[in-house]
Amino acid sequence: MTDYGDPRVDDAVRRLDELAERPVRDHVEVFEDIHERFRDALADPSSGDPVEAATADAEAAGAGMVVADAAEAEVAEGSGPGEPAGWRPEGTPPSGARSAD
Repeated sequence: MTDYGDPRVDDAVRRLDELAERPVRDHVEVFEDIHERFRDALADPSSGDPVEAATADAEAAGAGMVVADAAEAEVAEGSGPGEPAGWRPEGTPPSGARSAD
């Protein structure tokens, strides 16, 4: 099972396992309970850090960012909203770089 970084969310998702054992008419009750648990977790995020958990999941999956060299750090060209200047997705060539083809 995936660990979502917040035990309240993990417990809510585990409730999905009950669906196979319950008649379809009872599924709504389970979904409503899960939905309420998610809402509670979002309303009070004090138990668990979802950003930290998401970052750990991304790193475990091999996703990441690499910092550009100092010359590129001055140029924000190609940076998206909310991305610091000089950062680019891992594996993305520096702006102006020529391909090896």
